Amino acid sequence: GMNEVPQVIKLSSAAKRPLPDEDLVAPDWMTDKGVEAWETLAPLYNLSKHDLPEFVAFCEAVGELNESTGMIAEIGLIVVDPHSGLPDSNPIAGIRDRADIKVARWAQRFRPQAKGL
Repeated sequence: GMNEVPQVIKLSSAAKRPLPDEDLVAPDWMTDKGVEAWETLAPLYNLSKHDLPEFVAFCEAVGELNESTGMIAEIGLIVVDPHSGLPDSNPIAGIRDRADIKVARWAQRFRPQAKGL
């Protein structure tokens, strides 16, 4: 039924990798958006302490992408330059584009382990 807990099949070899740390939590110095990304993404991976610095960077990049995309959704890609009164591209688009590149790069490093396959 819907309430059954799905069976998690861990594919990472314990011999090759440290065992996942079930108690690994997002460091308290992360941004709110980074923590949101952590809470979404962390369950998809068998993370160990060794993954922490890189995984934090991945989550922060996802957080930046989400936040900047949300701001663009509100403001739009084109903004009016307050000095000239002329339309200009939204500077947040540059932040979004850089975050997008970082996310793509980290996604190569962190591929979700298949669950229940």
